[in-house]
Amino acid sequence: MKMFKVGPIGKKDSKDKSWTEKEYTNISNIYIYFDDYGINSIQFSFSHKGTQVLSQKYGLFTGHYFQIVMESILSYIFVFLLIRLKDDEYVTGLSGFYSSQKKISVFN
Repeated sequence: MKMFKVGPIGKKDSKDKSWTEKEYTNISNIYIYFDDYGINSIQFSFSHKGTQVLSQKYGLFTGHYFQIVMESILSYIFVFLLIRLKDDEYVTGLSGFYSSQKKISVFN
C-alpha cells in the first residue's frame, strides 16, 4: 500500500480539502482530537526506520499535541484519543456520535 486518500465529511461549512499521505505507509498511532461538539482533527504517527514520525494535523488547529488544553475564550476543553495499531492492522474507517447523557435513557 503506497498511499491513502481521505476527503472531508461532517460539517457543511468545512474548509478542508481532501488530503493524501504518500511518504509513509506503516501507521502505528492515530490521534483523534475532539471536544463536546465532535472531532476537530486527526493526526497519524508512522513507524519508519525504528522511529516514530508524525504526520501533519488534518482539520482544525485547536489544542496542543498530547495535552488537554482549555481555550478560555470559547470555554472548550480539547482532548485527544490515541489508538495504537499493530503492524498487521489497518484503518478501514472512522465514525462516532455524540449525545446528551441527560436525554438518552441508556445513560441513566
